[in-house]
Amino acid sequence: MMKLAMVSLVCLLALVMASCGEKKEAEPSGLGAAAGAKVEKAAGAVSGKFAEIEPALTEQAELMESSAVALEKASSAKEVADLLTSLAGKQEKLMATMKALSEKFPEMKAMAEPPAELKPIVEKLSQAGAKFGQAMSAVMQKYGSDPLVQEAMKKFQEVSSKMQE
Repeated sequence: MMKLAMVSLVCLLALVMASCGEKKEAEPSGLGAAAGAKVEKAAGAVSGKFAEIEPALTEQAELMESSAVALEKASSAKEVADLLTSLAGKQEKLMATMKALSEKFPEMKAMAEPPAELKPIVEKLSQAGAKFGQAMSAVMQKYGSDPLVQEAMKKFQEVSSKMQE
């Protein structure tokens, strides 16, 4: 079960790296109005070519960080299952933005490292991912055999695998 959680996390991080791409001069990416507005509104901490990517990465890092904290505090299998189900729903919403960015900046898939201006947020995301992985490992050791947790984990993995498509 722990292995499955780590595979989900690796898939998620791979998508994030794939979505950190170079801006095309062509038409807009097709972001939905709400997702596009959110990305545009939050842009600003990073300037330059990759500025519109930073808000989505920041949102992902914050989601992973807050999920890790919540998982660490969980005291029952039901609480873990509820947290994983909630996380899957939040990931699903963020997925639309991440996929649009990935389509808009496809050349990032070939980059070995993130662009210089995104390195701080990618590092933050990496740290959040490590914390999330540790929290997930701990709760799965404790509650992983519970049917509620297994079902919630299945949903979380389905969402994570969709992010790789």
